Amino acid sequence: MRVLALLRRRHFPTLYLTRVTAQAADGIFQASLASAVFFNPDHQTDPTQAAAGFVVHLFPTGQGNVIGNPIEPVIKLTANPRTARTMREHIDLDVSGLLRREMNLDKAGDRLIELMLRTCNGRLTCAEALGHREFVMTKLYQSA
Repeated sequence: MRVLALLRRRHFPTLYLTRVTAQAADGIFQASLASAVFFNPDHQTDPTQAAAGFVVHLFPTGQGNVIGNPIEPVIKLTANPRTARTMREHIDLDVSGLLRREMNLDKAGDRLIELMLRTCNGRLTCAEALGHREFVMTKLYQSA
């Protein structure tokens, strides 16, 4: 019953589409980046360059989260206006304008790519600037 109630909510299709689009865009971007790094005819990539090219974690969060990571920068983005307002110091990218129809997906995607490139070039994420260095081993055994 609760699933049906969720599906009937007014903003659910928009939120679901945003999530699916973000996941798809993340996969496309990572595949493109891998192609650019590994199949670039101008230079041969060594393992350290390859590792450096994939050390950004895009973390979409609705309710907000203060978690950082000592191994990789965590770029937190939200489309939740309340989270963007109350956790401003922890959110790297606020795309809540999508829900208010103040921005479109292209603009949100461009802002995300720009932020990611700046982070890859040395910009500190909010978690890094605030000194959050949490790390948890969540996968303790091989899954099926």
